[in-house]
Amino acid sequence: MIAAIVDEAHRGGRKVAAHAQNPRAILAAAHAGVHSIDHGSLIHHTAAAELRARGIVLMPTLARLDFAVANAQPATVEALERRRDIAFTNAKMAFTRGVRIVLGTNASVLPNRRNARELCALVEIGMTPAQAVHAATIDAGELLGWKVGRIQPGYLIRNSSV
Repeated sequence: MIAAIVDEAHRGGRKVAAHAQNPRAILAAAHAGVHSIDHGSLIHHTAAAELRARGIVLMPTLARLDFAVANAQPATVEALERRRDIAFTNAKMAFTRGVRIVLGTNASVLPNRRNARELCALVEIGMTPAQAVHAATIDAGELLGWKVGRIQPGYLIRNSSV
């Protein structure tokens, strides 16, 4: 079923993002040919190797977890902190194994004007600040097929149609 969705999207010239958390879902999406995995909190070594080999990017959306912990009811804080720590550890593992990371925020969970916190989360998993900015600009633009994020001829400074 996933492959059929990906094939149909490709026929229409579209890319496919898969919201996947666990290794089995990540691998199924990767084998189907998606372009990105959103979240991937439970990614393991095998799934990370598959993403790297296929050039599929991971968009870990980590800042949403910090926001969830900060705004949780006291009874749920400990469980959310565990989920947060697992997600950060797994994203760091994927990054250190060469999986390309792209910044995304899961805007429906992380309120507007807090998106830059994802940059801090990417630094926390081991990216340099420059790598995090690259993930937010050039890499994110390339994933979307937009010529943005660079100061050079042919790249957009502002695209009002986006």
